[in-house]
Amino acid sequence: MRSFLIITGIVMLALITWFGWGRFSYLVRDDPAAKLQAESLAGVGLRTVSLGQLTDFEWERVAFFGPYTRRDVVNKALGFGWPDFDDSRINFVDFYSLIVFTNAQQVTRWWKLRRCAPDIDNSLNGVAISREQATFSLRNGETCSVLLKLSIMRSNHTPNPDARKGGARRLA
Repeated sequence: MRSFLIITGIVMLALITWFGWGRFSYLVRDDPAAKLQAESLAGVGLRTVSLGQLTDFEWERVAFFGPYTRRDVVNKALGFGWPDFDDSRINFVDFYSLIVFTNAQQVTRWWKLRRCAPDIDNSLNGVAISREQATFSLRNGETCSVLLKLSIMRSNHTPNPDARKGGARRLA
C-alpha cells in the first residue's frame, strides 16, 4: 500500500510539473514563442507585435503552421524541404502551432506555440512572411489570443454612405 501511495505521488508530481511548465515556462524562457505567449496573456485588448523586435538572431522569413499541418504544406511555404520536420510532430498534434524562422534557404530556429497563447489566424497559416513585414496584430480575448495580419486603418478615409446600402443611388 505504501509503495502505491509513493508511485501515485510521483505520478501526480510529474503531471503537475508538466502542466505547470506548459502554462508558465514563458516566464523563464527567452525565445520568440515565450515572448508571444507573454504578450497574449498581458490582458484583453489589441496589441501590435513585431517579430523583428522579439528576436535576437538573423532571419529572413517566418512561417506559422497550425496543428496537423502536412510536410508538403510546410515545404511549399518554406520554399525548400525541411529535414527536421518530423521532429516538430506538427502533423500529429493539436496542442500547439509552430513558428519557423528561415535564413538562406534553411530553417534556423523553430518553436512550438501553445494553443490560444496565441492561436494563429488562418490567413497566416502556411505563409512565409519577410522580416520587414513581420509585424502583426495580437487580439487578446478573455480565454484565447489570436495572431492576425496587421490591419492598417486610414484616418483620412471617408466612407461612402451609398456603399452600405448596396450601391449608388440613381438620380432621376
